[in-house]
Amino acid sequence: MIMSVFSIAGYAVSYQAIDYISIQGVVTPVVGAKPTYSANANNAETFRIYDDYNGISDGYTNVNSGIQWYDVTADSVMGKNDTFQAGHSYSVMVFLTNIGSNNMFPLNSSSINMSINGIPAEGDYIVPSSSPWSNGYRVWLVFPPLAETIKSIAVTGVTAPEIGAKPVFSASVDTNAPYSITEAYDYNNTKNGVQWYDLNESKTLTANDTFVKNHTYSVTVFLRAKEDYAFPYIFDGSITVNNKEAAGYFADPELMTDYAQDYMVIYVFPALSEDFVFPDVAKTDWYYDAVQYCAKQEFITGYKNGKFGPADPLQRQDFVVILARIAGANLSLYKSCSLSDVAMDSYYGPSVAWAVSEHIITGYNNGKFGVGDKITREQVATILYRYLGSPAAGSSNIINGFPDRARISEFADNAMIWAVNKGIISGKKDGTLAPTATASRAEIATIIMRMDQKGMF
Repeated sequence: MIMSVFSIAGYAVSYQAIDYISIQGVVTPVVGAKPTYSANANNAETFRIYDDYNGISDGYTNVNSGIQWYDVTADSVMGKNDTFQAGHSYSVMVFLTNIGSNNMFPLNSSSINMSINGIPAEGDYIVPSSSPWSNGYRVWLVFPPLAETIKSIAVTGVTAPEIGAKPVFSASVDTNAPYSITEAYDYNNTKNGVQWYDLNESKTLTANDTFVKNHTYSVTVFLRAKEDYAFPYIFDGSITVNNKEAAGYFADPELMTDYAQDYMVIYVFPALSEDFVFPDVAKTDWYYDAVQYCAKQEFITGYKNGKFGPADPLQRQDFVVILARIAGANLSLYKSCSLSDVAMDSYYGPSVAWAVSEHIITGYNNGKFGVGDKITREQVATILYRYLGSPAAGSSNIINGFPDRARISEFADNAMIWAVNKGIISGKKDGTLAPTATASRAEIATIIMRMDQKGMF
């Protein structure tokens, strides 16, 4: 302490200069949170937080428990109900007063070592004074601009495993995304920020391993947030790999903060199986990939005679059975159906009852479902549209150019606009949309594959 003695009205006065200020316990701003008015003086014996100071007479408004928060970017004092905004910089000001009559703050701030949460801070006296000492002081810290929260993650370009192939250690993200693939985690068998894992053998794969039949594999892609962005600890946005829903975690499992720079996304591929052999489906057919996809996922199976029947029409009840299978519906819960032609003891009864209960199916105006009727392309679109909660359809301009646009039924209009906008349904070779034409098994397999690959199921 620096001691000074001087006279006031004939009395000798001895003051000790407070030369060290350490404030702890200030809660760092977090995007979306409200300011916290708490701190501690770190067991100081010469000063305390001026918690009864309201500061209104000196122009310091919204001072609570001796603390004021300020939005530097907006140039405004914060209130208790304000929230911290991404991209904004904030400062905290802590007001102090001396303990005892001889401990005083010198007006020369350069002689005081100041910090908040261990970070060097600035400060000066509260009220100007002609004396070289003050019993009121304020110390403040300006925080860096808050990181913009990353709200969605999309990784593409991952080469799916195939029996006998070697893992490809590559992936991609949009160059405009607020994150990039990082090689910072390249270790052991992680290359280019990508790691492959064999869940059956509980081991990471090397570049010389090959994918084995009936094994299940996962891919992990490591990401790093770009400057001014951060990954939230609780991620409630969309995370996809190759347009399929994936999981995400902080890259450092020991890190327990609200935001982090490094993140990893993990996707588990379906167990590998060899291609199904259908005598009526050739590898050169346009629908081959869709048939294989749906068969491997067990969405649509072949007939008992071993054929797939790609050109065959699909009946309405069979399409609903497929959808219930994809949705994983608990069909044991459904014992009755309001549609008069639905037999609950049939193979399709519980599935149709489920679809009616979920408002996916409404039936015809005569109160029937239409068991045995061939399903049309616009009916397929409508059922899928309702299954997803009737999302925004998008612009109708995309279908106005089809010559048979007027043939779309009124009930299916939004559904068809949505389906074409999303790339789920496209036109026929003759340029028509054919909304009332019967949907074949090959067409339905293609629609389901497109939706599943887009993460819609």
